[in-house]
Amino acid sequence: MSTRLTLLRATFALGLPLCLACQPSAPEVSEPARANEAELNTARASDMSGGMMERHTKHGMGPHGMGPGMGRPGMGPHGKRPGKRPPRGPQLTSIAIGATAPMMDQAMRNVDGEVTSIGGVSGEHGTLVVFTCNHCPWAKKWEERLTALGNTYRERGVGVIAINPNDPAVFAEDDYATMQERAQTLGMQFPYVVDDTSDVARAFGANKTPEVYLLNSARELVYHGAIDDSADEEQVEQQFLRDALEAVIAGEAIEPNETRAIGCSIKYRDPA
Repeated sequence: MSTRLTLLRATFALGLPLCLACQPSAPEVSEPARANEAELNTARASDMSGGMMERHTKHGMGPHGMGPGMGRPGMGPHGKRPGKRPPRGPQLTSIAIGATAPMMDQAMRNVDGEVTSIGGVSGEHGTLVVFTCNHCPWAKKWEERLTALGNTYRERGVGVIAINPNDPAVFAEDDYATMQERAQTLGMQFPYVVDDTSDVARAFGANKTPEVYLLNSARELVYHGAIDDSADEEQVEQQFLRDALEAVIAGEAIEPNETRAIGCSIKYRDPA
């Protein structure tokens, strides 16, 4: 007797339905769940090297704080103009802790239409330089926290400047008009400027958005890397940037002084 016939007889004996339509249906997926899945899929697709939402420690990467469902990201159409793929050049080497920051006087256009520079916003205790952009899902995850930190410590004697080094020909959302909208929506009280050659980002050795560089009053790098240890605000345990800001104001040593920035790769403009 065939296995198939045996299974059919057992099905009749137990009174089980044969048709697939008779089987219990799968649980209905709620709209919030669908929206969350769509957001995660968009995040995966937006950048080849966007990375996973991971938790940092001063020793590097840890297994906690990973975004649900995050796998290997792929390339997708999220705000991308057809015909141009993000460049995949070699990783740049960041300036070292203790090094004097480069291109402090490079003029860059702020979202208010005025021109400023890193040196032009330097504060009594130092300067916070943040490379970020509009399109990157990981930059979006941290943007409210970053704005809050920038607004707070700007009032405490630390100059703050956010810099967009991305080529909007790769992701249209990284254009100047969207920068203006983003700065207004977030309530940024510090400059958000265009690095229109990407040369400032290259000089710093920045690779990710977001990626932060904190300088002391002597314009020396004292902290580099991540804002905190999780893209998920509810899972944050270590406030790297906030602690570094407090230490630079107090004139104390910063520990850790370097962490790994997690974000999307910078979409450098072609060299002139």
